[in-house]
Amino acid sequence: MVIMCFLSSKLPIKRVAEKDIKVKKVVTLDLHSIYQDFTWQPGTIYRTLLGDVYKQGQYYKVEKGFHSCKGFFYDRLRGNYYWNYVSIDSYSNRVVAAIIPKGSEYYVDNGVYVSNQLIIMV
Repeated sequence: MVIMCFLSSKLPIKRVAEKDIKVKKVVTLDLHSIYQDFTWQPGTIYRTLLGDVYKQGQYYKVEKGFHSCKGFFYDRLRGNYYWNYVSIDSYSNRVVAAIIPKGSEYYVDNGVYVSNQLIIMV
């Protein structure tokens, strides 16, 4: 299981992308969303509402939006992707290139993004 959640130890500030931002997205092998009930179509701009920031314990959290990361590490020996030392099962999931388009609203912390728009590229 992959947990893709935006948590920050400091209050994140909502930003607007001044240019396209290259990120990575975890999807199933057939491009199905892991948490939402739809299949991504490469090159299509997907839009959603960007959730509000709320405090949970010592962290700030945003749940609603498209979650993505700046980068992953691929271990050829084990055949798994890793992000922040968390293993992503490459037998049922894959990491694809994605873009947060210019003009999108987003939050970012330590290379983890949540945005209101996302395009996956295959």
